[in-house]
Amino acid sequence: MTEGPAKSRLPFYITRADGAPMAMAGLWQRWGDLVSCAVVSTEAGPGMAGIHDREPVILDPADWPLWLGEAGHGAALLMKPTAPGVLQMHRVDPAVNSNWASGPQLIEALAV
Repeated sequence: MTEGPAKSRLPFYITRADGAPMAMAGLWQRWGDLVSCAVVSTEAGPGMAGIHDREPVILDPADWPLWLGEAGHGAALLMKPTAPGVLQMHRVDPAVNSNWASGPQLIEALAV
């Protein structure tokens, strides 16, 4: 996610505040030999609204069976912003967007 005009946008590193893996709702489709996929998004909640107007639908482990259709219908109920306090974020160096850059320093907090 980025903030500001295109030439001055800074990327953010976003994780779950509890350190658990972050699962995002997604869809995939096979079209002959081609497989395509998409991350499902919703309106930004209070934690994300300051940097973007949309955010991925983040699924808690308890939501996975509903999203995957194993717990019946009703996945539309999961299309909501993440609750406050679930995510944490910090700015990172724009080098994270380069396909030449690599290494753990790319997700270190940028001194603002």
